[in-house]
Amino acid sequence: MEKYIDVMKRILDLTDTMEKGLIHIRNQVNEGYFEASLPLVQDVISAFASVEKGLMGVEILPPTKLGEEFQNLRDGFSVLTEAYEQGSGGKALEVLQFNVLPNTKKWKMSLEKLFELYLVS
Repeated sequence: MEKYIDVMKRILDLTDTMEKGLIHIRNQVNEGYFEASLPLVQDVISAFASVEKGLMGVEILPPTKLGEEFQNLRDGFSVLTEAYEQGSGGKALEVLQFNVLPNTKKWKMSLEKLFELYLVS
């Protein structure tokens, strides 16, 4: 049980870092540093994959509706990646503001609620 609690805590820390990173990316793109923000975008997407993989190993969690939230983020990251590939800072900013950031916040809150029973002691 203790190993699952540690994974949950790490996941929550990583989702918090992801959210802060996305806000920083949005600010960079908004200030005209579109290309400079690409490494951070890659880091956030990698962190998302790590969270997804980490959750698969937490066998004590009940079935949830997180699958839809994960898919919404996957889709948003896909569109964001396309914007970077096309060199479209405007599209990237739009996707960040109206898709990826709101879906990340919703997903993060769902994870916090899911873990709440296990982490409150």
